[in-house]
Amino acid sequence: MLDGELELPSWSKKNPNNLNPGFLGEIFVGIGGSLIAYQFLPQELRKTGDPGLEITIFVTGLVGGYGGKAILDAALKKVINRIETADLAKEKAESQAKELEQRKHILDLVNLQIQEGLNLSELSELQEKLEAASENVKERAFNLAHDARSLGRRTLTFKDRVNRTIPIFEALVASDNNNASYNAELGYAYISSQPPDLNKAISYLDRAIELRIPGASTEQDSWKYEINRAIARIGLGNSQSRDDILKDLFAVEQRKGLAQAIDEYERDGVDGGNNSIKNWLIQNQDWVSQQTNGKALLDKIQLSGVAKPVTSTLSVTQNRADLVAAPPNTKIKATIKTYLKKQPIDSSQLGENEKKEVPVGTEYKILKHSQESDGHSLVELDYGQGIWYIWSDHWYLPWEHKILSSVPQSSKNGSAREAIDQLSRMSAISSTNRGTLKAAATRSIQRSATATKVEPENWVIAPPNTIIKATTKTYLKKQPIDSSELGENEKKEVPAGKGYKVLKYSEEIDGHCLVELDYGAGIWYLWSDHWNLPWQKSSKDNGLSPVSAPESSQHQGVNLVTRQQAESVYGRKMSDQQFNDLNSCLQRFEINTVPRIRHFLSQTAHESGGLRWMEEIASGSAYEGRRDLGNTSPGDGRKYKGAGVIQLTGRHNYQKFADFIKDQKVMQGHSYVAQVYPFTSAGFWWKNNNMNALCDRGATVREVTKKVNGGYNGLSDRQRYYDKACQVIKQLPSTSLHTEELAAKPETGKAATESSDQVSKVEVVREMPKILTPKDVDWSDMSTHLTPHFTLGENLRNDPRRIPHDTTLQNNILTIMRELEKIRTDYGKPIIITSGYRPEQINRAVGGVSNSQHIRGTAVDICPAHGDVFEFQKWVDQHWYGALGWGAKKGFVHIDCRNGKGWKTGGEKGVRWNY
Repeated sequence: MLDGELELPSWSKKNPNNLNPGFLGEIFVGIGGSLIAYQFLPQELRKTGDPGLEITIFVTGLVGGYGGKAILDAALKKVINRIETADLAKEKAESQAKELEQRKHILDLVNLQIQEGLNLSELSELQEKLEAASENVKERAFNLAHDARSLGRRTLTFKDRVNRTIPIFEALVASDNNNASYNAELGYAYISSQPPDLNKAISYLDRAIELRIPGASTEQDSWKYEINRAIARIGLGNSQSRDDILKDLFAVEQRKGLAQAIDEYERDGVDGGNNSIKNWLIQNQDWVSQQTNGKALLDKIQLSGVAKPVTSTLSVTQNRADLVAAPPNTKIKATIKTYLKKQPIDSSQLGENEKKEVPVGTEYKILKHSQESDGHSLVELDYGQGIWYIWSDHWYLPWEHKILSSVPQSSKNGSAREAIDQLSRMSAISSTNRGTLKAAATRSIQRSATATKVEPENWVIAPPNTIIKATTKTYLKKQPIDSSELGENEKKEVPAGKGYKVLKYSEEIDGHCLVELDYGAGIWYLWSDHWNLPWQKSSKDNGLSPVSAPESSQHQGVNLVTRQQAESVYGRKMSDQQFNDLNSCLQRFEINTVPRIRHFLSQTAHESGGLRWMEEIASGSAYEGRRDLGNTSPGDGRKYKGAGVIQLTGRHNYQKFADFIKDQKVMQGHSYVAQVYPFTSAGFWWKNNNMNALCDRGATVREVTKKVNGGYNGLSDRQRYYDKACQVIKQLPSTSLHTEELAAKPETGKAATESSDQVSKVEVVREMPKILTPKDVDWSDMSTHLTPHFTLGENLRNDPRRIPHDTTLQNNILTIMRELEKIRTDYGKPIIITSGYRPEQINRAVGGVSNSQHIRGTAVDICPAHGDVFEFQKWVDQHWYGALGWGAKKGFVHIDCRNGKGWKTGGEKGVRWNY
């Protein structure tokens, strides 16, 4: 009535149990309000019988009715406001907590990338999240990467961090290509990276200069854009860039003062303290002085005070005149750990400031070089890195190889000394190169002369009448290198089937054996794969087989990895014994999926130095008396030192392995294990430490390294081997086992043979009589089949912490697994679940988003056991009508039923997104 409408009492349409009082409710509210209002009337108006009583009643009713409703409305509004405020505060707090969690995760990834490096999937995740991060997070990531790059540019110890900052800066540039600082830092990183990419550096610095805003807070240090671009242009060594370089230097002069800028760079030790700007000005001072304002610029820098050789020793100064210009992009490479030196003497006689240690494999671009003298050459390095002596035998020198390749074949065929004399007389060779060539030829002869020397303790006396036979056309060789690289006097062709009687032989090294032939036929290298070598055969036949007799039959079958794959990962030729033991190990210990094999090979490659060390290098004396290793007798430490590719160590572990393998010869010690069980001993450790389960959970190289090493020693090297394994091991042979077969433990079942092109073993498939409900499942038994092909343990990753106790969760898991079974049936080949149901705490631990469908049990991440995951993803995407995440580049496909749809249900497909 108060709003002008008369509402009769009625039952609520939304809820039949609720009564709407209508106008009666308003009457009661009015009466209540009247009683309240009456208490506040003046005393004279409240006397009965007064003529104004009807006015009193009217006023009381009017005020009371509307006032009562207003009071109730105001109270109700306050309650609603408080509820809304509380909800807003809760939402804000949750949002802030989520933002902080995401920020911490991103910055943790940034720090990890800088310090140790991420694997490809983690790096992709970092870049994606960084591109979408808040400005505050991006600023923090930028500062971390900037500090790391700056430190690496100044300090050799942290040089490797520079390369690892590049993906971070790339992600920042991708998120905001109009940020001058982002572009500039990426340019700086490309200049200091190993190897530098100077063209990319220039392009990003061009962009930074283009975006530079006059008067902005970032402009103060923006003179560095031009000075770094000048350094990059100098590094390219293009004489046509002189004008551009000088323009950059004039810009630095205007913004900072070139002399001050050079001093600052030199003082801070940027680029190792070698000032390429100064050196360029010295080399081009005549030309610069002829340019407008060029002479004034040179005068300010006072080149006369520094126009002297970069190296200070007298010997280097005297020999600078002997330097000849090298062709463009000439690079030298260290073939062994060595030194750059200020004097041509032994490095042990030089002070620390007179030499620079160079790791094996390091490359330098050079501008000039001298002929060799007393084993040393003088080189001028590019990028202003100075002039140094090098010991020629420790370096790959392109000019030596180029000269030698031009020598007529007849010169190579004669005696070594004759070749040297002929070369010295060749008029076509310059006087500068003649001495170099003679020295190179001399070294080659010395190497050839000593190549076939083997220390007495490394010779093995062959049994009487030992005959080796060529299994294909091959060569006897004087050096253990490819026959195509040898002269005709350094090799001897051998037809297939040819046999030789052998007096002595050596162990195989890098695929070669050294043999001493009978009847004075000499000492030669041979490529083991081309010969039938009785001593290799006997090691297999005399009880030293890597698989003991009782178990050999169950591990027979196709090799899980080929020799080419294994040698590509390890970077070294494998003996037959090693190769056979590797595949026996993989089969025996069920290291038989792509992720398991990749991790096993990469970890053992690092631990063994690429198969260089089958035994621990140390003597083992440090293990003497180690009762925790079972070394209770004198000599146990040395006898049972580390052996095999993960180095089985200690009497106790040797005995356990001997009992397991049923070969008590293991107790002979490290040499026997290293020779016979180099991989099987590692597989024994792998099995006992449950490494397969870790790999099945999608563990990263970092996580596997932590388990193997106890820390993260050599993480980058392990990652390098793993990346190589990913390149060469993409699927397994058709007859390999699969996790579905390994996980299936049915109480009853029927045998069903998998398609012949995938699985040769009979797969046990459980017969499912009906659609399961939560009550039909023993949720504590991981071997319980949820579908004919998939167990509960496969969804839960065999992790008891993931067991669901809520009926809704259980129903969701059964629903997604039924849909997965349909995919498996149509695909006709084994499928692996890489992630299934994840409780909230586990989801947080693995970095999942807070609203992940995995938390609801409605999602699984899957991949094919064999075959290309990208092709699998494409096929699934065609027929999956639920939501789908394209994660093939990370090794999986995400599917979920959030929209109530699944396999071939039809209609509109669910959301799609990229990982």
